[in-house]
Amino acid sequence: LPHYRGSEQSRAWLLPLPYAVYRGQFLRADREGARAVLVERAAFEMDLSVAGSPPTSSEDNRARQGMPDLAPTFEFGPNANLTFARGADWKLELRAPLRAAFTVRRSPQHVGWTASPYVTAEWLQSGWDVGVRLGALWGDRRFNGYTYDVAPQFASAVRPAYRSPSGWAGWQATAGASRRFGSLWLGMFVRADDVGRAAFAPSPLVTRAQ
Repeated sequence: LPHYRGSEQSRAWLLPLPYAVYRGQFLRADREGARAVLVERAAFEMDLSVAGSPPTSSEDNRARQGMPDLAPTFEFGPNANLTFARGADWKLELRAPLRAAFTVRRSPQHVGWTASPYVTAEWLQSGWDVGVRLGALWGDRRFNGYTYDVAPQFASAVRPAYRSPSGWAGWQATAGASRRFGSLWLGMFVRADDVGRAAFAPSPLVTRAQ
């Protein structure tokens, strides 16, 4: 993973994740992901969305040398799902999560709000569950500023002070496939991430736009 979106440096992570299937009235964990279903209709569903980001040590990042580390974040909030069309083995949906972000440390701090609506298409192909999605991201001033602000006391000749505005935070496109072989589950994905026209693109901490 990149140290943060827009960083030219990356880090490899080993992230063991438990996996279970549960289909209760409100709590679900299945091929659609783990979620708490709040509203469910034929073409509309409201549930809870979660996301997060890993920590970044400024000592390991050239653009952030001498700046405070970035704590890992945890995001959660409502997510609206609208099904445009579906068949026996395919569906086309719009998903629109809105999440509040908090730092994960001894004294958690609210660091803003983020929205990331996207269109997703999923279908079954020769036993494989295939999906593609394309979406945009937005962040309020606090959310964008948490990663991309440069306070005056951390400015230098090559890193001018910067205050990020709210707004457009770029786009992402993802393609993935998964399949179960008995008790073995295999999944893979590839993602394109672009911040070239994001509101915070002028930040000196953005060292790679794509």
